[in-house]
Amino acid sequence: MDQRLEQGPEAVRLGQDRRRDPRDPRRLLPANQRLRTLAAQRHSEDMAANSYMDHVSLDGRTMTDRATASGYRYRMLGENVAAGQNSPAEVMDGWMNSPGHRRNILNGEFTQIGVGYARGGSYGIYWTQVFGTPA
Repeated sequence: MDQRLEQGPEAVRLGQDRRRDPRDPRRLLPANQRLRTLAAQRHSEDMAANSYMDHVSLDGRTMTDRATASGYRYRMLGENVAAGQNSPAEVMDGWMNSPGHRRNILNGEFTQIGVGYARGGSYGIYWTQVFGTPA
């Protein structure tokens, strides 16, 4: 099995664990294929292929550009990127210890998620989470 397909769902599951509130089952985010494959995964692959880590692609595209290009119609978007962490648990720990990333993960207004993962580049591993609320 393609390791990208194994790591992404594990990162989603770990993120869900951090969002879990037994009093509010709506806090769990369903994966969205457009956010996952066309926005998050492609951004991770681009960062790995070009050895950079940023919310803005080297050609100037932002998360809103990538989501729009994927066909995702949104009311609200958020993005977490990371590089160098060797496992979904390690990247989630890093994001949860960063106030801005943690805010995205715990934001109850987001209703969907896509997670991308790619190997390569100077960091070795690149991660992207895209959170969305459809229009």
